[in-house]
Amino acid sequence: MERGRIVRAAAIGLALIGLPASGYAATFTAAQNSDECSNPCGIIGGNTVTVTDVAAGTIDVTATLPASWSFITTGAGDASFAFSSSLSNLGLAIQPGTTNASTWTTVGPVASLMEDGLVFHTSAYGADANRSPSLGPGNNVLVLTITAPGLTAATFVADLQAATNPGGNPVTPAAFFAADVLNNNNGATGIIDFGVPGGVPVPAPIVGAGLPGLIAACGALIALARRRRQLVA
Repeated sequence: MERGRIVRAAAIGLALIGLPASGYAATFTAAQNSDECSNPCGIIGGNTVTVTDVAAGTIDVTATLPASWSFITTGAGDASFAFSSSLSNLGLAIQPGTTNASTWTTVGPVASLMEDGLVFHTSAYGADANRSPSLGPGNNVLVLTITAPGLTAATFVADLQAATNPGGNPVTPAAFFAADVLNNNNGATGIIDFGVPGGVPVPAPIVGAGLPGLIAACGALIALARRRRQLVA
């Protein structure tokens, strides 16, 4: 009976914090796959976009560049970071994990965002760093929390729409995210693109989530309550 109360408490705890009972979050990662900079910025493995489950209806999209790079605003694109989705009800928020978070602003949903020779169509979303290239490197991490009813990392990825050229035709390689960047190693600026996030979710533990952790926590609370009753008696 005691164990049953613990399990029920754990289940209630899971429901309250909005996490899956397994304690696992799906993670998808997109790698840079092209370089639109007039003076090549380069294609490197350190440029990634990661999509991760956070809670029910909430995901994080994290765009990461090396420390010697920076998200900037050059006018080469309508936003410093852009993507397109078939979903028109996404809510975006800049998270504290973003470098220089207070200077960033979110964009969208809008009809389209132009990123050099690429067009992200309805519904287009993104974020603007509001940063001049003259400020140099050090603005290299963007964390966007995205919310919508029933949203998961998997559904977000499935609803992404690839950018097209201005004539509406597909481009190769396909671009699902784009960023306006500075590579301070060579001074190059411009738009870089990212491919489709990895096709199969990679399980990643959510710290403190899952039934074992909650059972342990509930067990500790029950033990504390018993001790208090004994002291009162």
